[in-house]
Amino acid sequence: EVPHPGAGTCTVDDAFSEEFLRALEGLYKSLPVAPMDKASPTTRRYYCDVPGWVTSELDRAIAVAGMSDAQRSVALMRFLAYEEPGGPLPTHVD
Repeated sequence: EVPHPGAGTCTVDDAFSEEFLRALEGLYKSLPVAPMDKASPTTRRYYCDVPGWVTSELDRAIAVAGMSDAQRSVALMRFLAYEEPGGPLPTHVD
C-alpha cells in the first residue's frame, strides 16, 4: 500500500466503445455551463445520470479494470473543461 492520495488509481485502455464516447461527447455539449462560484481555470457542467446509461458503462470499466475496492460509479457527475491551453492545474486530490 502506497501512502499518498492518488494511490490506487489506474488507466484502462479501450474501456469504452466509440459509440459510447460519441454519446458522452454529445451529452457534454448539450449541458449548460454552470455559473462560476469560485476562481477556477475550469468551466463546469453537471449531469445526474437518472437513466443510468453512463454509470452502467463506468461500472463495466471498473469491473474490467479489476478495481476490487471500487463499489460502483455515482449518478451525480461533474464535467470539467480546461479551456485555456497550458492553463494552470491547482493542487488537488480527486
